[in-house]
Amino acid sequence: MATINGRIVSDSNLDKTEADGSGGFEAGILGQTVQLLDSGGNVIATTTTDAFGLYTFTGLAAGQYRVAFPTTADGLRLAQADVGSFQSDSDADPNTGITPLVTVTDTQDLFDIDAVYGNYVVDGTAGDATISAGFVDAQGDARDGADGNVDLIDAGAGNDFVGAGIGNDTVFGGDGNDALYGDEDDDELSGGVGDDTLVGGFGADTIFGGAGNDVITFDNPFRTDEAPATDGGGDVVFGGAEGALDNDILDLRGAGNVTIEQEIDPNDEGATRGIVTFQNGSTLTFEGIETILTDNVDGADTGQFMPVGFADGDGDAITEGADTVFGNGGADDIRAGGGNDLVYGGEDNDFVDAGTGDDTVFGNEGNDDLRGGGGNDRLDGGVGNEFIDGGAGNDVIFGGEGNDDLRGGTENDALFGGTGNDQLLAGDGDDTLRGGDGVDVMRGEAGNDNMLGGGDGDQMFGGVGDDFMGGQDGNDTLDGGDGADFVAGDNGNDLVQGGAGSDTLVGGAGADTLDGGLGNDFFTADNQFVTTDDPTADAAGDVVFGGAEGTTDLDTLDLRGADVVQIEKEDDPNDPGAARGVVTFSTGETLTFEGIELILTDAVDGTEAGQFMPVGFTDVDGEVITEGADTILGNGGNDDIRAGGGNDIVDGGSGNDFIDAGSGDDTVTGGTGNDDLRGGDGIDSIDGGTGVDFIDGGAGNDTLIGGEGADDLRGGTEDDLMFGGAGNDQLLAGDGEDTLLGEDGDDLMRGEAGNDTLDGAAGADQLFGGAGNDSLIVSANDTVSGGDGDDIFTIDQSITDGPGTITITGGEGAETAGDTLVLTGLGPVDITYTGDDPASESGTATYFDANGDLVTINFSEIENFVVCFTRGTLIATDRGEVPVEELTTSDRAITMDDGYQPIRWIGSRKLSGAELAANPKLRPIRIRAGALSPNLPVRDLVVSPQHRVLVRSKVTRRMFQTDEVLVPAKALVALHGVEIDEAPDGVEYWHILFDRHQVIFSEGAPTESLFTGPEALKSVSAAAREEIFTLFPELADPDTYGAPLPARPLIPVRRGLKLAERLSMNGKMPLENRV
Repeated sequence: MATINGRIVSDSNLDKTEADGSGGFEAGILGQTVQLLDSGGNVIATTTTDAFGLYTFTGLAAGQYRVAFPTTADGLRLAQADVGSFQSDSDADPNTGITPLVTVTDTQDLFDIDAVYGNYVVDGTAGDATISAGFVDAQGDARDGADGNVDLIDAGAGNDFVGAGIGNDTVFGGDGNDALYGDEDDDELSGGVGDDTLVGGFGADTIFGGAGNDVITFDNPFRTDEAPATDGGGDVVFGGAEGALDNDILDLRGAGNVTIEQEIDPNDEGATRGIVTFQNGSTLTFEGIETILTDNVDGADTGQFMPVGFADGDGDAITEGADTVFGNGGADDIRAGGGNDLVYGGEDNDFVDAGTGDDTVFGNEGNDDLRGGGGNDRLDGGVGNEFIDGGAGNDVIFGGEGNDDLRGGTENDALFGGTGNDQLLAGDGDDTLRGGDGVDVMRGEAGNDNMLGGGDGDQMFGGVGDDFMGGQDGNDTLDGGDGADFVAGDNGNDLVQGGAGSDTLVGGAGADTLDGGLGNDFFTADNQFVTTDDPTADAAGDVVFGGAEGTTDLDTLDLRGADVVQIEKEDDPNDPGAARGVVTFSTGETLTFEGIELILTDAVDGTEAGQFMPVGFTDVDGEVITEGADTILGNGGNDDIRAGGGNDIVDGGSGNDFIDAGSGDDTVTGGTGNDDLRGGDGIDSIDGGTGVDFIDGGAGNDTLIGGEGADDLRGGTEDDLMFGGAGNDQLLAGDGEDTLLGEDGDDLMRGEAGNDTLDGAAGADQLFGGAGNDSLIVSANDTVSGGDGDDIFTIDQSITDGPGTITITGGEGAETAGDTLVLTGLGPVDITYTGDDPASESGTATYFDANGDLVTINFSEIENFVVCFTRGTLIATDRGEVPVEELTTSDRAITMDDGYQPIRWIGSRKLSGAELAANPKLRPIRIRAGALSPNLPVRDLVVSPQHRVLVRSKVTRRMFQTDEVLVPAKALVALHGVEIDEAPDGVEYWHILFDRHQVIFSEGAPTESLFTGPEALKSVSAAAREEIFTLFPELADPDTYGAPLPARPLIPVRRGLKLAERLSMNGKMPLENRV
């Protein structure tokens, strides 16, 4: 019986073959459906691809067959067929996914019938390109070529012409003024940047104008078989949301009578959205369109009077309905009459009266006079000094370039001055005014208006109503007028006046003058509508006048959020009940004020004498400690502060203070003196400052800073960060995974429960890891004990405490992988091993610190060192067995669990014969051929002592309740054929790293790859670690991403020795075929 099989692959190098360009093969695509067809096209079998992209049909009788692949896979397109060798290219028609007939006989058992998928883009050029039928780009991708009719075209830069042809095509115009034609079928056209022309053609097309002034039309001058009256049906058009900056045109000319339903586009200022219904009943939807063209009335190149009834040379006439009128050249007088009209004045100084209806009027160039009349009109002056009056209705008015005079009229209008020195008069209604560039005069008049000045020094008058006013850039003058106004100067040295009513005034950046006027006014340094403001900088330099109304008003100066150092105030002789004075900020700058009845600051202030300050305490300014978020300043004396709930900020100031921050995420500073600081519940930050402080973080992930002095820090529960600072400090971590930094001084540090990190830094420190898998960083004169768990000891060579001795005890309780001593990065290290315990190491190591002083390390109860292969070891890969030193990151090795996997990193380390003689514990282990099972390893396998080998046996099941475990090679020396290799000429060890820990095949035997647990990573060089962290950044943050998982349970040396003894006693080999 015959077999047909092959692969579905992802074409990363886009050569339309299985080859990856580096001597290997492209990755397969998992889970794709493949069908086997008989010669008549009937489906006779269906399967899906595996992780290698492989599919197989077996048990086939002699005959003719076809294979049917999907035309797309994982968003990629099927490549054209037969571009390479029979074995490596794609074999199916890219339009159908079906191969030619394949003939097999009974003696044939394999056919490589493959499918290659990629993102095959037809690329344009850097200049002006014409992409039409027969176009082939530099990569060999063709429009409607052998790679299928469904094209993805990227025209790139330049003014390009693209005719997409048949198929559901996707076309990107890119930069430049492009002309894109979709032609047949359902296309997607994107103009990109530039003034583009886009024509969808037949089918339900989706059209994006992009940036620029785009024209979307349905009249293709190159196709006589297309008709504007029907080609737009089913299309979706997006002009491009650029606000008032663009003019996207939907050109419906030639489409006959159409019905247009439109409304203001809320996502594109000045644009509309809606539905066009054609005569045949089909529809088009659109968004972001500023101009819609229908069959129009054209004026001459000279000025004309064009009233209702005027007819142009083509017989098109202005009616009382919806007209499109072009004045063209000359100073025209156009009276559009009724209906929703579209009018272009053209060149010269035109007068346009749009009449009733919702009209759109463009003055174009010249000093124009535009009148909207009745209805909701859009009026755009263009270039020139315009007079524009919106009239009745909710009008949108653009001045454009020049010094314009804009009048909103009645109802709710939006006026945009544009560039130039403009006048904007809103009239009645709740209006929106934007001055733009230039020195503008803006009057809100009646209604609740929203006004922004823009650039330069503007004059803004709110008038009657509750107005919102922002001066923005320049030295502006703002007057809110009557009503409860919000008036903000923003940037520049502004004059901000509230006028009558209870107003809110904000100076913003610059030296501002703020005058509240009549009413209960509120002056604030924090503009809630500006997320980037700095209250301290904004208030500095300001002069504030509350308004001299005696005892009848309440003007408030709100300094909350500003960094206030001092407030000097006195009674205001001109305003009974009010104060005047000076506010000094942390920057040294000041604010002066008069006529202010109430000043708000953030802090509750204690006195210069010690006080009891519990919840409910009220300072002289009326600020109260609450159960919410408070700022409390103890100031002088020995204070007792109880902050209660909320996220509090507490500064004890001088004196020996007691502070209980209570619940919440609090920030506490002890200041000077011997303080007792308690964080309580929550994520707290506590800084003792100077003095001998006691600090207890309590519950939560706290940050504790001892500062100067011999401090006592207690982490409490959860994960804390603790800094001893200067002085001989005690740091007790408590529960959780804590980080302790002793800093200067002879510190005592205890990790206690949890996986902790302890760094003694300078001084003769004592570090005790306690329970858990701890990381301890030590230097000269430190005494260190890991305690229970798998601990890591790292030497910090940069700490220069002079010659000295480090004493390290690993500990033996609750271990899994054992303790690790990291000596990398220290330069030459001399090691002498003195212990006789086969399960752990003891001895002495010496190195020179950064100042050249000799440091001696006395270590005991250490289990772990380097894991690697030796030069010449053959590794099984997809290109056969390859010596380890010849592997590259383009190779894929065979793994026991996940098939072929790419190698992500390779590293090596050389040890000379002299180094091995001085450090015999680093000598390699030789596993003789056949020592693990009758045929494995195939040849002698030489690895480092800590390199783990897979053991599979009934003995492992009894000892570890699992069939397969990984055991260090040096634990197997009790077995026949496993021995220490003296290696008199030295050895070169090699590491191999994958995306995760794997069991691979070296000399045919299953052994481990480099395990990226913390112990293993700290046994390679710092440079190697940086390489690995670049590839796998999550390994640098195991607390966030979790520790990596081993491929099999990792057995420490002590238990591995017991396992080897039991295997030897029972006459079992370490690698049984079945358990």
